Amino acid sequence: MKCINLIFIMAILCLSLPLSAQNIEEVYSPVLFSFGTGPVSFESPASDIYNPAAAATKQRITLDLSYFHLPGFGDEEGFASAVNLGISIPSKFGVFSTSGHFFTSPFPSLNWGTLGSLNISFSKDLFPYLLGGIGLDVIYGSQNDTTDWALCADIGFIHIINEVLFLKDVMWGVSFQNIGKWYAPTSDDSFFPQPFTPAAAVYCKPLKLKDFSIGLMSSLSAPAFRNLRFGLGTDITLFDMVFLYGSYTLDLNETIEGTSSRPIPFSFGFSLKFKTDIKEKVDFLDISERGWHRSEIKPSFTLLPLNDDIWAIGAGCSLTLGVTDTNPPEIKLDTPDAVYFSPNYDGAQDYCTIPLDITDERYVKGYSVIITDKEGNVLKTINQKDERPEDLNVKNLGERILYSKTAITIPPSVMWNGNKDDGSRVEDGDYYVRIEAWDDNGNRGASETKKIVVDTTAPRIETECPHLVFAPSASTEAENGTPDTAAAGDKRGETITIYQSSSREDSWKAEITDSVGKVVKTMEWEGAVENVTWDGRDESGNILPDGRYTYTLSSQDAAGNMVTTTVSGIEIDTRQTPVFIRVDSEGFSPNNDGFMDTISFSMGVEEKQGIKNWKLEVIHETEGVKRTYTGTPPLKETIAWDGKEADGKACPEGKYYSLFSVEYNKENIPNRKSNTFLLDNSPPQLSLSHTPEFFSPDNDGEDDELTIIPNVTDAGAVSEWRIRILEPNSNKLFKEFGGTGAPAKEIIWDGISNDGALVEAAEDYTVEFEATDIFGNTAASKGTIPIDVLVMRDGDRLKIRIASIVFVPDTADYKNVSPEKSDKNLWVLKRLAKIFNKFRSYKITIEGHAVSVYWENPERAEREDVEDCIPLSKKRADAIKEGLVASGVEKNRIETIGKGCKYPVVPHGDLENRWKNRRVEFYLTKK
Repeated sequence: MKCINLIFIMAILCLSLPLSAQNIEEVYSPVLFSFGTGPVSFESPASDIYNPAAAATKQRITLDLSYFHLPGFGDEEGFASAVNLGISIPSKFGVFSTSGHFFTSPFPSLNWGTLGSLNISFSKDLFPYLLGGIGLDVIYGSQNDTTDWALCADIGFIHIINEVLFLKDVMWGVSFQNIGKWYAPTSDDSFFPQPFTPAAAVYCKPLKLKDFSIGLMSSLSAPAFRNLRFGLGTDITLFDMVFLYGSYTLDLNETIEGTSSRPIPFSFGFSLKFKTDIKEKVDFLDISERGWHRSEIKPSFTLLPLNDDIWAIGAGCSLTLGVTDTNPPEIKLDTPDAVYFSPNYDGAQDYCTIPLDITDERYVKGYSVIITDKEGNVLKTINQKDERPEDLNVKNLGERILYSKTAITIPPSVMWNGNKDDGSRVEDGDYYVRIEAWDDNGNRGASETKKIVVDTTAPRIETECPHLVFAPSASTEAENGTPDTAAAGDKRGETITIYQSSSREDSWKAEITDSVGKVVKTMEWEGAVENVTWDGRDESGNILPDGRYTYTLSSQDAAGNMVTTTVSGIEIDTRQTPVFIRVDSEGFSPNNDGFMDTISFSMGVEEKQGIKNWKLEVIHETEGVKRTYTGTPPLKETIAWDGKEADGKACPEGKYYSLFSVEYNKENIPNRKSNTFLLDNSPPQLSLSHTPEFFSPDNDGEDDELTIIPNVTDAGAVSEWRIRILEPNSNKLFKEFGGTGAPAKEIIWDGISNDGALVEAAEDYTVEFEATDIFGNTAASKGTIPIDVLVMRDGDRLKIRIASIVFVPDTADYKNVSPEKSDKNLWVLKRLAKIFNKFRSYKITIEGHAVSVYWENPERAEREDVEDCIPLSKKRADAIKEGLVASGVEKNRIETIGKGCKYPVVPHGDLENRWKNRRVEFYLTKK
């Protein structure tokens, strides 16, 4: 592309250099009068007449006014006049410009008569390097007592190249002017404007310094396809304040016919630029609020003879309102001074959420979230979605014509999972984050720096309660510390003590709950916990009713690491009853797995004398008695139940309780009902879903994170769970999540393995979900996570991350493999072809690789690589090239390379996985 641009530039320069005459068509602006009217001038709105694309880069409202006085001397008496007024107004859709012109001339050599014209145009930057525009001209006037009108259309483009060899600010433009009905009131072929005129020009700066530059313009036009006009122009800029212009042109018809009467073949002019800063507010125009108090005023002047008898004296002034946006985006990092998180995949604060609040006067075009260590070394960079270039074609040109300028979509926040750019995990410690952003004018800003603390260590707690049953006393003596039993012969204590020790944390919270989960007592500590002695009273000092209570102690540090411990089975028993019964657990699972297969009942009486018999009934909550034990003295203190009826039949699952009764000789039968317990033989019911359907963690802002949604249903509580993601083919562990208690509602995965490796593209990963309830019942569920093709940036090129295409060993045949692998190969090729056709401005490099059989013998392996592996890998790359071409990829874009066996992805000695080395890799490089 650069070579084509250079050839075009040199061709225009070569056509123009030999020419040395001047011909002025119109007097629309002193700058264009002295610099030339080629279609690469940005002096809008005046220059929009020669190329309607000229105003496309304007960001500020521009007003332009000029006047030309053309006095006559000698045979040409009187004077002619030209008045020009225009405005350019930018918007997010493009730039709208309009200009009006009035001309009057009594001179025969300038036979304009009296006429007025109006030009309306619209332009926009179709691409950063391509400007386009359309215009409409309306003319009405009279000449020699004859009136006429014109209605013409213009179209133009400007291509900005910027730099070619030593030339700076290089650009070229083309326009096709005056398409339609032209103005010709007389029959002497004096058309105005010249109908159907193509024009082209090139501009560059061979010298460009900080405060001084020289620009050159060369132009070529063919008015009405009946003439050729060539022109050269130059502009000299000093300190962005003084502008000097000069030009000369050649009219081919006048040169051939010898009719040119201009005594000087050149035109000259100059401009001065002044910047305003109005301090006082002008309410009528809201100048300060609109930013117009800082504007630019640019007066321009020109003077030269048009022919032997007529001079042209031109003066004008352009006013540019406001200033170009030079302020960087405003970035707010609204986080605490220190943000804590624990990337240990336990479902709690595994990710650090970094809010994004970025605004700009115009359009934000990109941002970077940068995470560093204490020394300032960059560990992780999270960028905006990669803006991939598009090729210029009819489809996207139409889209660009209709687009309106917008900023990139900035999400409310981004998340950091604690990994570095290389995929490895950072250690616990302090890190720092800042946000950088830039707008469409290249202004770059940065936020303040905030601290992030990585902490994966959970708080520590140990508890012990030797005695669980007690009988609080309501007497005043008991409140003063004197023991008072609940009943005669009751030796149980009036308080219980929970002995505990812990690490020092910001806060600890303990709760005592009753059997329905209601909190009856709360305690809190800062630092380390203390031992707790509880007298059975609630927060108001009232003794609680008899029943079972649970003590729960928990703490969560700032990073989300949480620890919870419970002491269950605490009982308040103040009833004066001669019998009692306790169940040793909340439930059991009699499934002969060696874990909680039985449940034990502990029974006792206060009065052991005079017992006739005793009975223990195990009762289902809805189906009644399922097992009965009876006996005579001495009383059996403990009975273990295996969940079966007397005949060995398994009892149904559900809630149970036991009823213990004792019949005394005096025929009274006291009884005691136990707490409810659960018989649960069923494993948890598991389901696992995920979103999105196809996961593509390639950092492009789309489907980069996978949300795994585990669902567990069980009669009891879940004690632990694991989610294991397995590698394709080998089924080795790739990533694991797990924890105790119920899993989090959503688990976010960034596609990185336990070892920091990224998932293989276009592969299906098996996911296994396993959960165990508190009774040891375990369930497992399997699913599949499909991975899409990954497009990764690798320096200044793109690398396609995709599963290796499988070949028949020692061949380049990828079709005659197993049906499953063949189908996968063909799917991969079609997917690659679709991606490659999207990036038509990139060249494709296919690298073939092979497996070394003689890897143990370096000398033999070297010979094998040269003689076998390199040719074989080249054939594989060529075979894939043929497949891509058959799928619609242009053949001349593809280059193939045989890399042999020197670049394995796994050691050749790994016999289980070395098939991965039998592969092809793809790279995209900008043309």
